[in-house]
Amino acid sequence: MTPEGAITNSQTSGPKTQPAPAVSHRKWFTAAGLGVIVGGCGIVVLLGLICVGAWFCVTGGVGSEPANIPTAERVTREFVEALHNGNVQSAHQMLAEETQAKQSPDQLASLLETDYIKKYQSLEVCEFGLFFTDTGRILAAKGILHYEGGTVFFESNLSQESDGTWRIYGFRLRPDIAPAPWGACQ
Repeated sequence: MTPEGAITNSQTSGPKTQPAPAVSHRKWFTAAGLGVIVGGCGIVVLLGLICVGAWFCVTGGVGSEPANIPTAERVTREFVEALHNGNVQSAHQMLAEETQAKQSPDQLASLLETDYIKKYQSLEVCEFGLFFTDTGRILAAKGILHYEGGTVFFESNLSQESDGTWRIYGFRLRPDIAPAPWGACQ
């Protein structure tokens, strides 16, 4: 006999209920969810392409010579070779417009008196940097000039002119710095 008010088996047995369905993680991969994933990846790829394009425009330029070591080396080599061959007027024409106004051919001819230019053999650019100024882009190059009897450190700054070509903005021979190979010259 059960006390009054006690719960018995007959009172607890009622209609049977089904267990709650398990939460499905497949809802994330519906068509809308997949569209969000593909769209997000597309945005990342698009931003990457924009960054690559911007870098190309900054370093390579559009419709102009690229701002890189081969360009700095070629322009500087042509300038030094013109001086070495005694073509002061040609070397003067390779100067940036602003530098031509400040530097006369006679002043430039003073470089012909140095053994570095008289006995010039070759040069190599070891390092370069690209800078932006009020007047445009400046390609700063540093390297080693080889001449009969030794080597000397040089600095060459190039200015990109309005027609897209690079011209000598400044050139310095630096015998005060030991020309040990570094950077791209190793």
